[in-house]
Amino acid sequence: MKILHVIDSGGLYGAEKMLLSLAVECRRLGHEVTIGTIVAPQDESDPLGAAARSRGLDHHRFRMSDGLNLRGAGEILRYAEQQGFGIIHTHGYKANILLSLVHRRSGPRLVCTLHGWTAVSHRSRLWFYEALDRFLLRRFDRVVVVSEPMRRVASRHVAGDRLVVIPNGIELAESGGEPRVSTRQASAPGTVRILAIGRLSHEKGFDRLVAATASLVAGGMQPLVTIAGDGDCRAALEQQIAAAGLQAQLRLVGYVADVDKLYRESDLFVICSRTEGLPLVLLEAMAHGLPVVATSVGEIPVVLGHGRYGCLLEDDSPQALADGIRRVTGSSNPGEQASRASAHVRAEYSAERMALRYSRVYEDCMGAVDGPGR
Repeated sequence: MKILHVIDSGGLYGAEKMLLSLAVECRRLGHEVTIGTIVAPQDESDPLGAAARSRGLDHHRFRMSDGLNLRGAGEILRYAEQQGFGIIHTHGYKANILLSLVHRRSGPRLVCTLHGWTAVSHRSRLWFYEALDRFLLRRFDRVVVVSEPMRRVASRHVAGDRLVVIPNGIELAESGGEPRVSTRQASAPGTVRILAIGRLSHEKGFDRLVAATASLVAGGMQPLVTIAGDGDCRAALEQQIAAAGLQAQLRLVGYVADVDKLYRESDLFVICSRTEGLPLVLLEAMAHGLPVVATSVGEIPVVLGHGRYGCLLEDDSPQALADGIRRVTGSSNPGEQASRASAHVRAEYSAERMALRYSRVYEDCMGAVDGPGR
């Protein structure tokens, strides 16, 4: 089966990493997979395209100006039809909206994955686009969500028989059946190395981590916090860190390609998001054997076994985050829980398992004679 993935990508974040893993595993299953990236006409940067090519995946770049560019979307559709793709699989609201608006009933089947909606203000442009994205879900042959909370939201807009829940998966070590627990590099006595990874945007809640760090320092702890990622909130976070006098305890390191090194150099992983689907960084941290402290949003409570595999916060306040970090670091044996978590991820959240489930969706989609407009 020929599958064209389409995404408007700004870097190698969760959705992009999931897409790469899915494409690699689907290729192993015998599918012909191409990753199509939407980039601005003047933009030469295409991190996802470069990563796809480095893995030997077929890649096609679609140059398109910003906005509701139906002409550019039509060119993507014509490319898919001319190349004989049976499935167009879109990721992110821009690709979802554009391809659903130009799609023809006689064309390739249309599948989308909803990785998560992030708008928190009803007055923002992002909220408008995400609302339009939800409205247009009815035009897709299949809609995949990564969590049960997202399924409940999406079910208001798409029929249940076309809505599927497939949790994200990550690529695990090829050899051996033991959990992939990293060899942790020792920290200085009394220091707790805390890691958080994600886009520097409001929904990721890194402002809470800064406030929690201030509470930890005031309580006598010696945290060394690393936040990896870039985004629109960087300047605001830098100001918050400076105002709290935390420059020595908290560093923003920007986008980091080798996140494995960060996991090895850390003692604890934190997710402080206001909203989430199923974050890949959670799975990665668990697979590396890192103890986790996380807010109870999206699919996170399910992945953490409702507290069996990590610390779930009772509320989303900075104080609750600080208290959770204290509980985990004060535990007599946090590594035991982390080891169970690593085994759990290997068993339930592998990229291979994810790809098998997507492959069934593609096959069901191609075999269906009914669908939106069919």
